[in-house]
Amino acid sequence: MKHLFTFSFLVFFLSHNSFAQSIVPIPNDSAYVTGNVADEFDLVESHIHIINHYGSATTFTWGMVNYTDPSPVWELKLCDNNNCYDLLLGSPYHESNSVNNNDTMDMKFQFSPHCINGTANVNVVVYATNDSATTAIILNYKADLTTSCPTGILTIENKSLKIFPNPVQKTFTVSDFENASNLSFEVYDLKGAAMRSEIKSATNSQIEISVENLAKGEYVLKAFDANGKTIGTSHLTKVD
Repeated sequence: MKHLFTFSFLVFFLSHNSFAQSIVPIPNDSAYVTGNVADEFDLVESHIHIINHYGSATTFTWGMVNYTDPSPVWELKLCDNNNCYDLLLGSPYHESNSVNNNDTMDMKFQFSPHCINGTANVNVVVYATNDSATTAIILNYKADLTTSCPTGILTIENKSLKIFPNPVQKTFTVSDFENASNLSFEVYDLKGAAMRSEIKSATNSQIEISVENLAKGEYVLKAFDANGKTIGTSHLTKVD
């Protein structure tokens, strides 16, 4: 899948063969990363550092020129020194704090393939705000990723969650967590479809979850930590 976003300032930039090197990319203007992603929520990062040789403190403007990816499922984000942004929005962004002369900004790109193998290519324009004619450069990011995500929800090997009661009619309690805050829970049917999700904090290492609106049947409960890592699973039987 290929996408194209064009900004008015690129017309001038791309029509000229030379410009002042006031913004210098380190180690260069291209970054290539390979790797294997083993979980749906894992990501791979690629870094290009921008040195401000503009002569004084300045802010940067940057935005996506174009990108190709193997699937709409892929999630693409670019982070400056302060925030991460979803580049699929296609709008220019501004560094919120000025970068001093000879200081750097880490233009960190994040590729989240969400269990889809493939290669993504991204081009990002960066320039000193209000001075695109002399400072604009194009950064090139590429990721070639494979995935080894679980092929079925029931094959995941991790800690077995303690559930009571089970079978359950309306609510059940999950207990015995080592880290009991900001946990995410998802309930799946046996085909792997997500039926319910919520984020809760535990009291005394216990969390109560309602499945009152689910149809009776067999389900799988998964728990994730604040980083999206699976920390436990358990079978769940819903009865009337």
